[in-house]
Amino acid sequence: MLKETSSILELPGKGAGLEALARLAAQQLIALAMEAEITTSIEPYRQIKTAVGKAAVVRNGYLSERTISSTVGPLTVKVPRNRSLVPSIKPFVSALIPKYMRKTLHIEESLPLFYLCGLSDNDFIPAFEQLFGELPAGFSSTSITPVKYL
Repeated sequence: MLKETSSILELPGKGAGLEALARLAAQQLIALAMEAEITTSIEPYRQIKTAVGKAAVVRNGYLSERTISSTVGPLTVKVPRNRSLVPSIKPFVSALIPKYMRKTLHIEESLPLFYLCGLSDNDFIPAFEQLFGELPAGFSSTSITPVKYL
């Protein structure tokens, strides 16, 4: 994992630094997007007050932290939540990270390709291209096929 010392990140292992940095950046970007999303959802109700003068909709911490599988590796996310004192106002549900999401949609769409093309026909290339984009030269199904028998 990354260690922060003063203003320098110590990245462990050769080549692991870039992956760890990409994962950290993705987690920070998701956290910023989640904060913007909840702020936007609460904003229309800012003027609504209860009978005793309290705000009708307020922030209420976060849901339990969870890990989501993605193409940059596992991402740890915390989805914010709100509390409504008015029954007609529904609780916040994130459009970015819906309830019970454990894998990104990109991975969900690729799994059937791995089974249909990869395991049955030994043609893993379409599944890998969907996950990672254009593959480097020399990457072929014959280099992957022995791995499936491990």
